[in-house]
Amino acid sequence: MPVGYFNYGADSYDIDDRTLVHVQTVVAQKLRRRERFMLTFETVLRGASVTCSVWMSDAADLSFSYSGSREARMDQDLLKEMMHASYSATGLNLTHFSANLRRAI
Repeated sequence: MPVGYFNYGADSYDIDDRTLVHVQTVVAQKLRRRERFMLTFETVLRGASVTCSVWMSDAADLSFSYSGSREARMDQDLLKEMMHASYSATGLNLTHFSANLRRAI
């Protein structure tokens, strides 16, 4: 599975392309409306698996980079679930969606 990068300020996080395309879509929709939210995800940092949370706002310096040669497929039902989750008090926690993202590949 190709691994892309979610760049937040000076930090860069490895996230698989399939997950990243869904995250980018949710982030774009929310920030277009100037809606802030917390994004939580698992990544590898200094050789260890860690859970990171970042505050997403229209003031954040964000970029998304993909490594795969093919465009990742979007799952519209999963995208709706992720959008809905982003409105919760804890924001969008990708660890809750990891099984669905793997299954949809």
